[in-house]
This record gives sequence, C-alpha cells and structure tokens, in this order.
Amino acid sequence: SIRQSRYLICNAVYKGIGLDRRLHHDISEQPEGVPRIRGSPQLQPYWSADFSFSRGHFILTVPYDPHLPMVEKEDEEISMAIRAFTHGYDFYAPERNVCFHNSYDTEGAPTPRSFSENAELYIGKHTPSIERLLGLIGMGSDAMWNTNDKDLYGVGKVRVVAKFFTCFGIHVGEKITEHKLCDYVSGGALHKNFIQHLRSDGMGIDYSKIQFRFH
Repeated sequence: SIRQSRYLICNAVYKGIGLDRRLHHDISEQPEGVPRIRGSPQLQPYWSADFSFSRGHFILTVPYDPHLPMVEKEDEEISMAIRAFTHGYDFYAPERNVCFHNSYDTEGAPTPRSFSENAELYIGKHTPSIERLLGLIGMGSDAMWNTNDKDLYGVGKVRVVAKFFTCFGIHVGEKITEHKLCDYVSGGALHKNFIQHLRSDGMGIDYSKIQFRFH
C-alpha cells in the first residue's frame, strides 16, 4: 500500500442504554496515523475481528464459542481480547497496511452476507448469548447464564482479568472507561514501557512485572 498511515485499536467505550451498555471499539473511532514505532509491529490493547492473524495455537487455545448464537462482532471482539489476554497473548498493529476489505458502503454495491440473515432460526437467543459472553469474561451481572464448557471457552490462567481492566482504564462496575488511553498507545509509550517485560522465551509480556494502572 502507498498509504503510510494505519489504525491502532485502543479506544473502547461503553455503548447502549442504562444497564445494557456494553464495551465496544468502533473502527471509525480509532486513531489513524503514521507509526511511531519503527521496525516492528506496535503493541495495542485490543483484538480486532477485521484483521487478525497468529500462529495456529491461538485458535486452539482461544477457540470461538459455539454457544453464542446471534452475538455481534463488536461484542465478540471484546470477549476474544480478554480471553486471549488471560491466556498470555498480546495484540499488535502492523507497521504498514498489508490488506484491505470492501466495506460495501458504495451505492449500488452488493449487500454483504451477514449472520443476521439467520435471525429467525435463533429467536430469543441474543440475550442469553450476551449474558454468557459477559459472564465468561468477568463483565456480567448476577444473572444466571449458560455455563456449558465454560472452562474451554472462558478465561485463561496466565493473567487475571483484573489486570486487563486496570492497565487499560476499564471500570466494569461503573461501565465507563478512562479517556486518552489512545494518546498513551499511539505515541508509543505503551509499547516501549511494556515490551521491555517480554518473556525471555518470547511467549508474551510478563504482566506480573507491570504495576501500571491507567487512570
């Protein structure tokens, strides 16, 4: 690509009404700019379904949960980020754009296929799916939710969920996030300060050595 800028996924906010507000990161609200880190991908807080690649063990360790019919991409992204984080994975943005996809926002463009086409097959499933998704990652209420295979599709044991929340300024009880996290991320400070704690075997950052709290 001749385009020198690229996105970082760092701005997540609670969206919705009242108790139904859930954490999302809309691509249109992410910073786009020329990379401050050169010669390597740049560390970022969140995982994106729009662009994700890894070694094969990622999908075996953090498999997609088949018990979540009718869950939107925005909710899946938060779930995958937290689950993967607790299993020891970190997320990086490439130094330059390497691929693109058609957003189908051009007049006359074909309508993209979507999971919503199957909504009539899963009537009443969305709410239970959201309750399960949030329950598995420690962001749910006291509502009862489907716990089938929760050890397989839940959080890992390498890092605790609370570390994700404190490092990236997420207040689950109040359903708010700290502002200006993207300033810390896009400027390269997150990458420079955290990458020095990369494990000697290269298997992720050792968050037990990080006492950082974004607030």
